[in-house]
Amino acid sequence: MIQVKLRKFHPGMLEAASRAGRICREPEIPGDDGKVINVKEHLFEVGHHTTIQTADHWLGFDIEGIAIGDVDFGLHLAGPFYVSLQRSGRLCGGMFESPNISQVKDYVRCFWPDVNERNIERIAAFVKRSAEIYAENLPRAVAKVEEMIRVERPHASAQYIKLNAPKIAQEQLRTVFPVALLTALYYSINLSTLVALYKVAWSPVMKAVTQMMVEEVLKVEPALSFMFSRGSIEWSPRMPSAIIDCLSKPKNEILTSDIYFRDFLEKVVLPEPESVFPIDTLNFDPRFMGNDMVRINCFLHISLAFLGQNQRHRTIERGAPAFTGYYYLPPILVKLGLGDTMGSIMEEWLRLSWDLPQSLSSILAPYGAMVEFENSGSINGFLHELGKRTCFCAQEEAYHATRSFLRELSVKVKDKGNLLRRHFAPVCVLTGECGEGARYCRRDLKKVAEDPFPDRSV
Repeated sequence: MIQVKLRKFHPGMLEAASRAGRICREPEIPGDDGKVINVKEHLFEVGHHTTIQTADHWLGFDIEGIAIGDVDFGLHLAGPFYVSLQRSGRLCGGMFESPNISQVKDYVRCFWPDVNERNIERIAAFVKRSAEIYAENLPRAVAKVEEMIRVERPHASAQYIKLNAPKIAQEQLRTVFPVALLTALYYSINLSTLVALYKVAWSPVMKAVTQMMVEEVLKVEPALSFMFSRGSIEWSPRMPSAIIDCLSKPKNEILTSDIYFRDFLEKVVLPEPESVFPIDTLNFDPRFMGNDMVRINCFLHISLAFLGQNQRHRTIERGAPAFTGYYYLPPILVKLGLGDTMGSIMEEWLRLSWDLPQSLSSILAPYGAMVEFENSGSINGFLHELGKRTCFCAQEEAYHATRSFLRELSVKVKDKGNLLRRHFAPVCVLTGECGEGARYCRRDLKKVAEDPFPDRSV
């Protein structure tokens, strides 16, 4: 079912840890003398784990056949210490045009063996209905996207519209699918992170994947086996008690800041474009260190489609997500009048979940199912995260959540000079030129300065 392959490994990890530990303990950098200290006793068991976090201790895994939801609620959920490249639902639309339902059934049988065949067939029927809704409405969605591109992106050529309308349509219509569809990723972590993930693995799939990862490592360095012990943690996101409604806008509400908002513009050093693009230097430049002491706490209410994208920005800390019973209805689906249809999908998901383990129910949630959580970050973290989301090339929901945040922040800090709009804006606002190259969104850049964050459908 899930395949895990170790792609990147540095041999001699114990020797590398020993050398790292000796550098901390000895007056001279050790040479190649062959001396290896007792890593288990002198480093690992006493918590000196930076010695297994060096460049010599990074591991890279190809992971194929894992459910999207088991990435969102698993590998990407809690720890920020990873680099991950996941197959894009935005770019790989074929996974929605012909979803492999038999793979989903086999996935359930593999990781939830106590689920009976009757419920497995109900799951298959649920995925099939999602696929039918997608297929029936995709041509209408593409036509509506073409219409809205002409309105919102006036410089779009016929070729641009033909190429991008299907992509944008599938991106918004895919919210009908459960996140049980299978994906792949390249997942890079250090040895210390693998040890921790193995210990706290909280779901059947997390337990299985971390077991496969450890087995791959021990094939090439069995002496590391003493590091791995399994805990007894069980966790799944809180399920809703009822399905409530469809929402056409995400929420990104500011809760608190640890400085008075009236002092915000005096306390924060806002960067010029060259400090954030094409390489973000804010977390490395001493001029901006004070920004790390200015934190903002927010409440988010977003779809699983946006959650997966949101988790890739690891300069922001997040609380545990919980389902709310709402469904995010993207603009094109609003224009197509699909609210009742998507509401019925949510009702069907909730009925199905009553008869299933919670860890399974959570990955059967539609992409559009909404979760709530709090997040917290420094100004440098938000500058890094939000500047990428005010671009028209960003996912529509991510764009509107960011737009909501910036409008509220501007009001709270009494930003009459629009400094925040300038510094959180996309590159085209800052420099007058698109930073996406061939992906230029075709909006009218001459109007960007007047209204950098207009409402948009596509």
